[in-house]
Amino acid sequence: MQPPGAANNKVPGQPGGANSKIAPPRSTTAGPGSVGPGGQDPGKPAVPPTPAPWLRAERAVKVLEQIGTPEAIQILQTLAQGEPEALPTRAAKEALERLDK
Repeated sequence: MQPPGAANNKVPGQPGGANSKIAPPRSTTAGPGSVGPGGQDPGKPAVPPTPAPWLRAERAVKVLEQIGTPEAIQILQTLAQGEPEALPTRAAKEALERLDK
């Protein structure tokens, strides 16, 4: 106990400090709607991450769509002729469809 008039040396936001908030312990059991390690739902198969080059290509497609010049559209048309299941190809086809509207 502190004597009357003594300064409170506790730091706000620290355990035991002024206005401290201690988080309740996390549950260690998996229940409905729970998420497993790595943010994965334990009931669903893990989805592999999208390869970085494909993400860059998809972002480039979005930029080309925003530019909208004949040259940009020509590049999108070239990308749209790629492997049908590839993410950049699908993104380019979708961008061309939006530009045609």
